[in-house]
Amino acid sequence: MIKVLKLLIITCLSISANNALAFQYYENDAVVITWKTSSGKWKGCGPVQCVSTSYRDQNDVIDYITSSRRHTNLKWVEDHGRCVIYIDSGSLGAGDYNPKKVIRLSENRC
Repeated sequence: MIKVLKLLIITCLSISANNALAFQYYENDAVVITWKTSSGKWKGCGPVQCVSTSYRDQNDVIDYITSSRRHTNLKWVEDHGRCVIYIDSGSLGAGDYNPKKVIRLSENRC
C-alpha cells in the first residue's frame, strides 16, 4: 500500500528578524531546530524533546533532542537568523513531537 503524504507548508514568523520563515516538510518528517544563544551556546527543539540547557556544541544539542536509532539522516534545510533547521525525512516515531509542535515551541528563538 502506498501511503500518500500530505505536503504541508508552514510559515513561522521570526520576531527578531521580522521576516517569514517558510519551509516544506511531510507530516511524518522529524524537524530539528537549533539556535545560538547570546552567550554563543546552543539550544534546540526536536522530535524527542526541547532543551532549556545551553550546550557548547550544536551536535550535543542535536544528540539530546533526537533519537540515535530513528533520526540518523538529518539534512540541513536553512539558516534563519539565529536558528538552523534540519529535517530527517520519514523518521517521525510514535510519541515524537510532530513538526508543527517543534516549530511552535521554537519559532520565537529565530
